[in-house]
Amino acid sequence: MDLSNLGFKDTTSVNITLPNGEPTDIRIEVAGQDSDEFRKAEVAKRNRRLKAAQKGKKVTAEQLDEEGLDLLINCTVSWANVMWGTEELECTPENVRKLYTEHPFIREQIDEAIADRTLFM
Repeated sequence: MDLSNLGFKDTTSVNITLPNGEPTDIRIEVAGQDSDEFRKAEVAKRNRRLKAAQKGKKVTAEQLDEEGLDLLINCTVSWANVMWGTEELECTPENVRKLYTEHPFIREQIDEAIADRTLFM
């Protein structure tokens, strides 16, 4: 098989659904696991863990959860139609953290999308 013709794109758009399966008009553009954004975030995470291990610190479940959230934040490129009250929420790292923390069902959809390479073909 000639792999040189196998094309992948760095980002994909995720259409968010509610937990009951109802579609929304929210679209979130994310970078995939083969993107530079993902790889840089992964390297930074491993470096933090190595540095902590050298100091004899153990990794906690809370740290793993926070690292996972940080990775999703770093891979979130943009979004559309994300309203907070009557205002459209700007796609900033702080607001991405807020959205994914307060609405875990959105975080789960983003996490699954980033891991699905077929969405980036």
